[in-house]
Amino acid sequence: MSQFFGTVRRYRWKEFRLYIIPILILLLAMTQLLLADKDPRSSFSTKALPPIQGLIPVLGLVAFLLATNLLLSFSRLRRADQMLLPVVGLLSGIGMLMATRLGPDVNVPTQGTRQLIWIIVGVVLCMAVLFALRDMRWLRRYYYVWVLLGLALVATTLVNTLHVKNLNSPTHDQLNIGPLNFQPSELLKICIVIFFAAILAENSDIFAAGNLRIGPFRLPPVRQLIPILSMLFIALLFFLVVRELGLALLIYGIYLCMIYLGSGKFSYVAVGLVLFFLLGFLGYVLFGYVRARFQAVTFNVVDWQNWTPDQTFFAENTGLQVVQGLLALSSGGILGAGLGLGHPGFVPVVQSDMVF
Repeated sequence: MSQFFGTVRRYRWKEFRLYIIPILILLLAMTQLLLADKDPRSSFSTKALPPIQGLIPVLGLVAFLLATNLLLSFSRLRRADQMLLPVVGLLSGIGMLMATRLGPDVNVPTQGTRQLIWIIVGVVLCMAVLFALRDMRWLRRYYYVWVLLGLALVATTLVNTLHVKNLNSPTHDQLNIGPLNFQPSELLKICIVIFFAAILAENSDIFAAGNLRIGPFRLPPVRQLIPILSMLFIALLFFLVVRELGLALLIYGIYLCMIYLGSGKFSYVAVGLVLFFLLGFLGYVLFGYVRARFQAVTFNVVDWQNWTPDQTFFAENTGLQVVQGLLALSSGGILGAGLGLGHPGFVPVVQSDMVF
């Protein structure tokens, strides 16, 4: 009996309770998808999911998350963080629901099941890392190796970039390995986090003190500041070569978040934001495709009856994805049409940028 109560006490009840809200959201959304058949307000009919394709992803994810909770409860990793996995489960579940709902519109009914497989692969890799890296000190010891490895992986995509004749067009850091499409920048983000974390952990007191004064701002000494700024500069330099705006924004966002978490000083973030706007303006001036992104965001979708020929050409060609996405969002009003009741098929690549 005592062994039974000991087992009950070891269970990660806090994590289990945190799963309740994500599981309820996933089950309710699954029910909504299965009930959505036709929108009575429109002459367009939605492509209803067969029940089996709507059940497998959600129920599979719920079962897998609970199984992971059991594994962590009765392994040597009982003290692992109990907040992160439920949050990741919720975010991953919402993404999987969107993939499930969009499956019929992109003619891939098993889109949700495919997404579930990738979530399972990701969580399995996460568990493997937890079991393998119980001592994190060796990550700190070789932090330069990790960031150079990440940069080297992204550099492999430069071959494709150099073949692009139009330097004003964006390219994507993508490698095709058989049937798989792989983005090395995803690993670069992890390597950058390891690098920043190691630097900040070794010099936490120095960063918190901020001995270098520039006007009203206090910054870390040059010796500690140069490695971080150098790696940030190199990473952003890849943006200039690969021309991947999203990668540059993510890397800079990671830098700002970690410099604040490592020092607790908002002044560092303020200086970083000033540099961000200066670099953003420089990118706007130098690259035509950056200006095209701003043009798409500020495009007047509502006044379509008074479009000029140039605006019509933009809406039907360069800006088709964004314009159709904005129209799709506005057609649902503030609260949306309801999961499964919209018409995402009008957006050219709905499973990508405009997934929601």
